[in-house]
This record gives sequence, structure tokens and C-alpha cells, in this order.
Amino acid sequence: MYTRFFALLAHSQASCCWLISSLVASLLLGGLTTAEAQVVTIPITTDNTALVLQTDASHRLNTVYFGAPLTQAADYAGAAAQYNFNDSNAGFYPNAYTPAGTWNLSEPAIQVTHADGNQSLELKYVRHETKPVDAHSSLTRILLRDPVYAFEVTLCYQTWAKENVIEQWAEMQHQEKKPVTLQKYASANLYFTQKNCYLTTFQGQYLKEAQPAETRLLQGMRSVESKLGTRAMLLQTPNFILSLGQPAAENEGTVLV
Repeated sequence: MYTRFFALLAHSQASCCWLISSLVASLLLGGLTTAEAQVVTIPITTDNTALVLQTDASHRLNTVYFGAPLTQAADYAGAAAQYNFNDSNAGFYPNAYTPAGTWNLSEPAIQVTHADGNQSLELKYVRHETKPVDAHSSLTRILLRDPVYAFEVTLCYQTWAKENVIEQWAEMQHQEKKPVTLQKYASANLYFTQKNCYLTTFQGQYLKEAQPAETRLLQGMRSVESKLGTRAMLLQTPNFILSLGQPAAENEGTVLV
């Protein structure tokens, strides 16, 4: 099964404005790549945005960079070292798709109960590939697999380079002897290094729909949801704007929508 995440990132300075919707693109390592001892770096880029994933010594896949594309593609391999990601999992949480029940101490992207009742899950990088979808977009698929159970997750990133759009979703499958229960499964597991993030949500009532309210995100969890279906715009819409580094502004800054 799979779930999908759609987002929109807007970079703007002065009179320039670019848009990006959800999270992929060109790979530093083209074609099919299998997991080996060396670090694997996967830049997912549009014309104006780069999302860079990289394996660590344990073959876990992490987000090591998210921002403007670098001039030299080879520089993406050193992105993690520039941020000094040397703490344990208690200090930072850059995993590209965080599992529950093993090493993780943060909110998981996926939580399962295996056929034997065990609730632990580990996801290790296996391989990835990128292929053109059409003349305007490409698709990157990254296979992650549990080293003990016959359970795997494929992270999918489709990009539209000129439109600065990235779409991300996750596909899960297993070959265990009995059914596996998915307790939780997210479309995306986003990670940012900015010190300050501001969340804009929209609420309202009759004749006052979609009134924006901005809050600086602090430690803890914030949920934006609605169960009104097609009537979600009447009260609390499930839409949001996440501004990175500063409050959202009309003519400058970076936002994820």
C-alpha cells in the first residue's frame, strides 16, 4: 500500500518567486545502486531546490541537506559533515523515514506489528534508481528493508524541475507468513536544520473562512487536521504553511506549504 504527501515550497527574494510542491529529482549516483560499505548520497533536486539523502555507517538513510541547489553536485556528499551531525539519536533526528520500536526516540513515520506480534522495525538502505517519467518529470525510488523481517518500504520522489515541484509518497509491502498490521504510516518524514520554524494554520467560521494564525514551533507536537471531508474549509482546514528561519512574509523567505 502507499500514502502520499503533497507540499509546496516557496522561495522568494525581492521580485523573485519560485514554487515547489511535495518532495525529488536528479541523482548524484545514476541508475541502480546497491548498498555497500561506502556512503551513498542521493540528491533529489529541482531547478531551485535540493533535498539530499545519505546513508550512515549503519546503512540508515538520513536527510542531510534541504535548500538551494549547490553549484557542484559532488559537494552534496560532504553536506552532513558541514552540519556536524555527530550526536546520538537523542540529539538529532534526520532519518528519512523513521521507524518505531528500535533505536528511535522521536515521533516515528511508520509503526507496525509484525506477524509474530513484535513491534520493532528497522529500515536499512538497499538500493535506489531514478527514471524519467516523461519529458518534464523524473521518479526516484529508494528501497529500505528490515534486516530481520521480510518487510520493506519504498520511498518515492517525483520531481518537476522547471516547476520546482516535488511529490513524495511511501509504499509498503511484506512477505511475512501472516498479516502485518500498520499502526501508523506517513507519506513523508521531513527534517529541517533551521533554528526557528513558524507554522501558519487556517481556521474560521461562516463568512470568515481560512483566517491565518501563525505560531512559532517549540518543543513538542502540533497536529493540523480536519475530519469534515469536503467541508474542511468551514472550520479548521488541514492545510498549513511552514516558514523556515523567520515568520512568513510576502516578498522574502522560504516556506513549505
